[in-house]
Amino acid sequence: MNGLPDRGFYDLDLHQLFSKNGYRIKAATVASDPKTNRQSLGYGIVSFYDEAELERCLDAMNNSKVQSNTISLTR
Repeated sequence: MNGLPDRGFYDLDLHQLFSKNGYRIKAATVASDPKTNRQSLGYGIVSFYDEAELERCLDAMNNSKVQSNTISLTR
């Protein structure tokens, strides 16, 4: 996924974003700057328990807002 906030958005925030919307996920990781290991690079990876959960999420959450950013979900 692309479009995540570049400041103050971490793995736990990404996990909570999806779990509060009812999705069961295995893991959520926000890519961060290797030099600082803190600032988001604006994208992340979410692992779902099954394909059906992924499809449901893609349909419902693609182009949704996170803070003031629009996120783009891809497979």
